[in-house]
Amino acid sequence: MLRSLIIGGVVVVFCASFVQASPIIDGDVGSGEYTNVIDDTGDESLKDFFSTGLDMATMQFDDDSGWLYLAMTVVGEPVDRNGDPTSFDEETNFKVKFYDTAGTTPCYLLDIVITGTDVEVELEYYNGSSWSDVTLNPGDYEIAVGDALEFKIDESKMSNLPDSFSFRSRLDGTGEWDDDQMSGHIPEPATLILLGLGAVGSLLRRRR
Repeated sequence: MLRSLIIGGVVVVFCASFVQASPIIDGDVGSGEYTNVIDDTGDESLKDFFSTGLDMATMQFDDDSGWLYLAMTVVGEPVDRNGDPTSFDEETNFKVKFYDTAGTTPCYLLDIVITGTDVEVELEYYNGSSWSDVTLNPGDYEIAVGDALEFKIDESKMSNLPDSFSFRSRLDGTGEWDDDQMSGHIPEPATLILLGLGAVGSLLRRRR
C-alpha cells in the first residue's frame, strides 16, 4: 500500500513498513516487495569460493499487521540447500543476530538450518547476560526457500526488538566457516516518512 500527500501542488507518494503491502512468503523476492533492502557490499574475501549459492546478495526487511518479515537473496540463485563441498552434513546454515539501534547489544538470534527439503528454525533471546530459547509453534512463523530465503514471524515472539535495529547475518555450509557475512541498520518506520518529507522540502525549494 502506498500513501500519498499533496504539498504545494506536488503529489508525493511514500511508503513505510506499516503501510506497505505484506511480502509474500514464497521463496521468490520481487522488486519493491520489501521496504528495507540492504545490498551486500562487505569484504569480498568472505564470499563463497565454490559458487554454491552461499554468497548473499541482499538482506531485506519489512513488518506489517503484527508480523516481521525478512528475506535473504543470493548471488547465483537459487539458495543451495546442501551446503558447500566441505559440508559433511550437507546442510546450509543461515543465522541473523539482531542488535539494538547502536549495533552493540544483541537481543535475538535466528538460526535456520536447511538440509535438502528439511528446514529447522530456532530463535533465542538475549536477556543481557545469557541466551534462552524462544518457543516457536507452527503458527508463529512461515518460511520458504527457493531463489531466495523468505521468513516471517509473529512480532510477539520478538517483542523486545526495537523499531530501529541493527543486524549481522551469516551464511555457511558447514556450521563452522562463514561463506559470507552481512551487517546493516534498519530505521524505524517514522524515520522513513521524515526522509520522504525531507525530499519533498528539497523538491519544493527547487520549484520556487
